[in-house]
Amino acid sequence: MKHTASMIKIAKLIFLSSFITCFILSCKEQKENFPSITPLSDYMPLTVGKSFVYRLDSTISSDDAKSLVVHKYMVKDTIDAIVTDAQGKPSYRIRRFITDTAGIGPWTDNATFLATPLNNSSTGESIEFVDNNLRYIKLKAPVREGYIWPGNSYINTTTSNLLYLNAWDYTYQNAGLPETIGNKNYPDALTVLQHENEGGRENLSDTSVKFDQRIYSIEKYAKGIGLVYKEFIYWSFQRDPNDAYHYYFQENSYGVKLTLIKHN
Repeated sequence: MKHTASMIKIAKLIFLSSFITCFILSCKEQKENFPSITPLSDYMPLTVGKSFVYRLDSTISSDDAKSLVVHKYMVKDTIDAIVTDAQGKPSYRIRRFITDTAGIGPWTDNATFLATPLNNSSTGESIEFVDNNLRYIKLKAPVREGYIWPGNSYINTTTSNLLYLNAWDYTYQNAGLPETIGNKNYPDALTVLQHENEGGRENLSDTSVKFDQRIYSIEKYAKGIGLVYKEFIYWSFQRDPNDAYHYYFQENSYGVKLTLIKHN
């Protein structure tokens, strides 16, 4: 009986030892197969003195509101200082200067933005961006394909002029894959699809459509560089109730397209 009990005890010890070994190996394998966490600063490096020159296509409604027109410029975004934002957080101030497409005219002040990198235990790592007094969550960890977050959650979209920004789900696409934009190749890029709806210009000729709108927003970042492409368009049109062949674009319709030309 003592011999049997000893054999049972040894068998239990062997089983337990095997279980622990398998568990350790399994954890090690999972750790090795799990992709390393990419810091957001890889795709949005924030350093005072960096500057980016973009081609800017600015879309607005025409004077008679019957069409959309595009004006072309060059803009230069320069990270010029570390400041404190309205919430008391250290932020990078970005000044935008604008000139003509040929770059012949003087660079004049056009806008100021704030980029705020955050990393805390409750919300994780993110980079917030203040543009025209609106705070967006541009990037959020983890950087992985299909990750979704509410990028406009700080914006009060209940006001009528900001309804189009409501309930946007930002999504990572093509994370870490090469991207060609214009004539430039980026070996490691990241796409953030911010919003896309199904409205479209093809409905303007359909007289049965009384109202339509188009909302589309996407940004692309290159590792080690930052923002290399941005496309945003919001327009809405209303058909004249007394004339089905006449429609007009609402005055707050606008669009922005940025394409990186150079950086330093």
